[in-house]
Amino acid sequence: MWTSAATRRLVEVFAADNQPQRVVAYNATFLSMVRPGDLLQTKLYHIGMRHGKKIFRVETLNENDEKVLEGTAEVEQPVTAYVFTGQGSQEKVTY
Repeated sequence: MWTSAATRRLVEVFAADNQPQRVVAYNATFLSMVRPGDLLQTKLYHIGMRHGKKIFRVETLNENDEKVLEGTAEVEQPVTAYVFTGQGSQEKVTY
């Protein structure tokens, strides 16, 4: 369970810019045992988009490059606004 929670935390930090509320879905499947003291490596792959949300594939490997966890995460994109002031806003007015 710790491996899954640690992997999700990395998704929150790197894929969601440290905003956990942007991770709207996360699932993980355990593939092998993790022994105490194992060094783990997690990889995130942006694999697509669904309804404007980024889809990531996650993998966590042990020090023998054996995959111990794999899963997916769905991350909302940050709110963005483009503001245009309109035609002529850059004109210099002289009185």
